[in-house]
Amino acid sequence: MRKWHPYLYTFAFTFAAACSGGSSNTTASTSDTDTDTDTGTGTETSSGSTTTTSTSTSTSSTTNGGTASESNSGTGSACVPGMSVACVCMDGTNGAQVCAPDGMSFEPCMCAGTTTNMTTDPTTSTTDPTTTDTTTDTTTDTDGTTTDMTTGNVCDDPGPEPNEVDMEAVDLGNTQCFNEPGVVEGVLSGDQDVDFFHFHGQDGMSCGFADPDAIATVTAGEDVTVCVYVDCDQGNNDFNCNGGAQDSMSPGGVPGCCNTNAVTVGYNCSGTMNESANVYISLSGAPPDSCVMYSLEWDFAAG
Repeated sequence: MRKWHPYLYTFAFTFAAACSGGSSNTTASTSDTDTDTDTGTGTETSSGSTTTTSTSTSTSSTTNGGTASESNSGTGSACVPGMSVACVCMDGTNGAQVCAPDGMSFEPCMCAGTTTNMTTDPTTSTTDPTTTDTTTDTTTDTDGTTTDMTTGNVCDDPGPEPNEVDMEAVDLGNTQCFNEPGVVEGVLSGDQDVDFFHFHGQDGMSCGFADPDAIATVTAGEDVTVCVYVDCDQGNNDFNCNGGAQDSMSPGGVPGCCNTNAVTVGYNCSGTMNESANVYISLSGAPPDSCVMYSLEWDFAAG
């Protein structure tokens, strides 16, 4: 009698189960899972009183939504590694899935537009630190003022701002010799703040035959640097910085003198009898992280 070999039976049954349980006709669904299980048992008895029993179970599981998997509890493979079969995607279109390298299951269904790149790839993050722009950079000058970390405090300045350079100086108007001195108040915000003021001194009979003086005196809780710059209407400015004052030049190129808290500049506009001039006064040099309130008295008088 011809003996039935159990391994041949297993192979034949496994092959049949794989063919009948394939996922080439998978039905799309949003929540159902279909599982088919085929079990076969073969028994053969020979004349030598030897009984051989062979059991093979094949399970095919198809999950709607574009994925399918197959497993075999026998010794054979569920599919041929690298083999591609059709599958149904979530949108009802056809896709394809490939048998895994171990031959025990199919890879997920690959549909149109499927990509292996993660959409959360950090290289595409909009928070890339290289593109981050800080809005707290206090060294950026955006409105004509200069802000510096050393100033620290935000001061309540009653005067017009900005007036950081002579070309942006606060205009105090015209004056003549023997007019009453003018007074203006303001605040220096730390060691980076500069305040500029301007008046026009008009020479005339009230000044006599003497050269006029341009005068600036500051009253404040801290020592500040005061500078007076003179720009003659006619001729050239001829003067010397006396009383410890130092020669200086304004940002606009006007010559003058600087000292602590008070400056008097006696000048002569050489080459002319008219000593009328534009006078610029600057205040600066407050301590860092301070708000120094001041009162500036300015005057144009006969020397």
